[in-house]
Amino acid sequence: MNPGKKRNQKQQSNKRGGPPRHVKRQNRSSHGALPDVMTLFIAEITDDGELLGVPEEWPGRKQSPVIYISESRQGPAASIGDRVLANMRRVGAHEYNAHVIRILPKEPAKLIVGIFVPVSGGGGLIEPVSRRTKESYRVAREEVNGAVAGELVKASTLAGTDHGLPFARIEERLGDARAPRAASLIAAHLHRLPSAFSAAALTEAEAASAPVLSGTREDLRSLPFVTIDGEDARDFDDAVFAEPDTDPKNVGGFHLAVAIADVAHYVTEQSALDADAFLRGNSAYFPDRVIPMLPERLSNGLCSLKPHEDRYCLTVHLWIDAHGNTKRYRFTRALMRSRARLTYTQAENAGKLIDDDAVKPLVANLFAAYRALVRERDKRGTLEINLPEYKVQFDALGNVENITPRESLGRLSRVVLAHRQRYDPRSPASRPSVVATGLIYTRQLQLRLAPIR
Repeated sequence: MNPGKKRNQKQQSNKRGGPPRHVKRQNRSSHGALPDVMTLFIAEITDDGELLGVPEEWPGRKQSPVIYISESRQGPAASIGDRVLANMRRVGAHEYNAHVIRILPKEPAKLIVGIFVPVSGGGGLIEPVSRRTKESYRVAREEVNGAVAGELVKASTLAGTDHGLPFARIEERLGDARAPRAASLIAAHLHRLPSAFSAAALTEAEAASAPVLSGTREDLRSLPFVTIDGEDARDFDDAVFAEPDTDPKNVGGFHLAVAIADVAHYVTEQSALDADAFLRGNSAYFPDRVIPMLPERLSNGLCSLKPHEDRYCLTVHLWIDAHGNTKRYRFTRALMRSRARLTYTQAENAGKLIDDDAVKPLVANLFAAYRALVRERDKRGTLEINLPEYKVQFDALGNVENITPRESLGRLSRVVLAHRQRYDPRSPASRPSVVATGLIYTRQLQLRLAPIR
């Protein structure tokens, strides 16, 4: 190609990763001639349809020479973002023609979360929010994706460097980095917490049917189960029930029942829901948002033990004596209906804050069972640690308004916690708490419960 006005226009086009337009292009390469064969990164397509490349590795921050890509007529055509192996032919002081030998496999992209900083001439930089990432990333004009100055963005890395800075492509705009709720967004993206479910998982969740009594499920809807959680709880995973044991051989003992949502009924192995839940591992809670392990249809619907609604559950019936020792226990898959959603504050002050006459005696029975269980725990020398917790309060705009100590969960919380110890089949002392895993949906627990399917 003969140099001239057209060539000058091409040189002035916005090269990916190139300097701002006000930076002069003299002394493009002070590192001598390029090798005859080298790896290039295709950085841009000019207004005239020509591809421009840059060396994949380029030392220092000096501008690389202009490299025009000549594609082979055999094999697939190269495009922006490709890594290619090419024969190099010098056609000017700082210009080369590169003939593509073959397209190379792309390196896996890395996730970046950072703040976008525009530069003159188009494009910009991404300043990562992670302290572990020390370098900025160069964004070409065509990869900005509409981002504006000061905006929090999620980007993926691209091959090649320019002025020593790696390339990146903006994939998603996350909003103003100074917004009050930006902190949780940053944390979620830095830890790669999935924010969306697959279409297949959503379809499976929407197809889930409402609970009905069938098969071998035990009907426990007549038992006045209650859920007991903090005031700001977002879902209700477990419910409890207690009554005096009517067995004359167990005077002063109790029949207890602990029920947890039967998530495994809806999430079957090798399903799309299974894959999405396995990817997350658990729900993630932030002060201003929650990233659930399962779609809302399940996590906040069919698998949440809401009051006055039928729910599938896994239940353990426990019979303890007056000293908190286990007499016997039994597992069952059941259908239950929670009588009330209680807070710890309500439970601690049942006489004043609870109007339901069926719930008040249940709370009294739970306290009595707690006293028996704590005697047995003290006998075993169980370590009880009560660490302070703090609650972050936000205003309507999401700004932190106050940070206050949480009130102690109180005595009744320990009744629930007593049933959440880990199960050890070799230890009789732990058997009352076999149902206590917090999350029913784990592969280990599915296998443990397999015999009662």
